[in-house]
Amino acid sequence: MRAAVALVLTTPLSSAADADPPVLQAEVSMAALVEKPGLYEAIAVVHDGRDGRFLAAPFMRFRESETTTVSVKTESGDSLALTVGPVIRGHRAHWLVVWRSNGEVVARASGTVRSETAN
Repeated sequence: MRAAVALVLTTPLSSAADADPPVLQAEVSMAALVEKPGLYEAIAVVHDGRDGRFLAAPFMRFRESETTTVSVKTESGDSLALTVGPVIRGHRAHWLVVWRSNGEVVARASGTVRSETAN
């Protein structure tokens, strides 16, 4: 008579695997500079989507026909990069925010922003 024995090994999941993956919440605004035609300002107010913690607010000035990127450091030493442009028909542009930690991309968010006229 033969008997089969099966061993089932289980490995507990690490706490990092149980944590929610990083998510960005970004509010991006863009304004045309009245005194300088063809020049725009953009700012992104960025929060960690898991806990609502403020990360950074990258700001830039860029020309209408260009796609421009600016990078800023967060309080924890990570970086946030904001890319905006070009401006389409003078009133909207695509944006991308990328969050990097230890050189690796941890989260990104993108969308379209409409221009507001600066006062």
